[in-house]
Amino acid sequence: MTKAAIEQDPDLLLEPLPLSHASIFDAIRSEGHVQWAPHLRAWLATGHAEAAKLIRHPTAREVSNRELWRKLDGIAGVDSEMVLKTLRYFPFWLSGTDHKRMHEATNDIAKRLFAEIESLASRVAQSRVEEAARRGGLDLARDFANTLYTESLFQVLDIEPDKREVLRNARELSAIFEFPRTIEKYRQLPRILAANHAILAPHVQRCLQSEAPTLIRLLAAITPVADDDSQADAIARTLAILTAAGSDTTAGAIAYGVYELLSESGCNIDQKDWPEVSDDVIRQVSPVVAVRRSFTDDIEIGGVHIRRGEHVVFALVAANHDMALCGPDPHKIRKRACGIGLSFGTSAHVCVGLRIGRSLVHSALSALADAPRLKLCGQPLARNSASVRACETMPMEFV
Repeated sequence: MTKAAIEQDPDLLLEPLPLSHASIFDAIRSEGHVQWAPHLRAWLATGHAEAAKLIRHPTAREVSNRELWRKLDGIAGVDSEMVLKTLRYFPFWLSGTDHKRMHEATNDIAKRLFAEIESLASRVAQSRVEEAARRGGLDLARDFANTLYTESLFQVLDIEPDKREVLRNARELSAIFEFPRTIEKYRQLPRILAANHAILAPHVQRCLQSEAPTLIRLLAAITPVADDDSQADAIARTLAILTAAGSDTTAGAIAYGVYELLSESGCNIDQKDWPEVSDDVIRQVSPVVAVRRSFTDDIEIGGVHIRRGEHVVFALVAANHDMALCGPDPHKIRKRACGIGLSFGTSAHVCVGLRIGRSLVHSALSALADAPRLKLCGQPLARNSASVRACETMPMEFV
């Protein structure tokens, strides 16, 4: 296979299954670690060293969706101003001192939340597996992976059970991070944001007014509040974003991680030993398939000159399977020294959910390690996402 593979496989970065497409990247990478991909209208970085350097590059910028949001204003109920107001709570939409201030605040909030979630998540995972073992099976995606993070978060925040299902729809917010496949996803987001805000803001307000100590009252001290905003609104939006930001990526790592462990990639690893390879499971699956960035200056990388304003797609799934990172047999799961690769970013651009993501995957695999042997009993159904490896359903049985 030659460079023509890029043109021959236009869906290479759009389809989360099968994971075997990582081997296609091997062939593409052999012809160059950075190449022009016409169907992506961008440079495609498949080498680990090149992708890591580009992610860390000081002139890298998030590809802005702001103009598209404004064009959609008033269409199917889209309120562009409300969405853009929410986006200011994403650190990567800001620059300079604003970026640093928001990034530090988001990290601090995430640390406080995730410290509470980590111990609880293990108990939630164990309880779910024990219940499934009594039934003889479970839908690993729908009933386990897709709800482990959110259920733990909701319990920590003391969200009423009848409100949780609506809040789980915040998974759609993941479309904000990278370009979604359809405009319809954009049209759905404002309604989801409004519904979640209507639930979270009164809950936050009650917690702030209560004399009883709550996690939300602790968050109030570190949540930035703009001059034209209220403290309850600011905290509610931040919580909605953190709910969405960790949901699909963590769920995808768990669901597809087990899928890979039961496949040729991990079939030599006994189920009781799954927790020992949890980091390599994350590397293997690469829950974020790819990200797109542009650069404010001309740069040279991998022997290629990239002009200012041109887009680069970092194929994280390819970089994580680069032998330069993980050594021989990159498509096999095993104990390695390379950690999780670029699955959660790197350096100053590392995801605030890195710690909890790794912890939740380990907790999930630990709970499953003590269960009867798992077997796939139906075809997994991937969720329609262009950048996040998410799964709707993955039926399993215990044998």
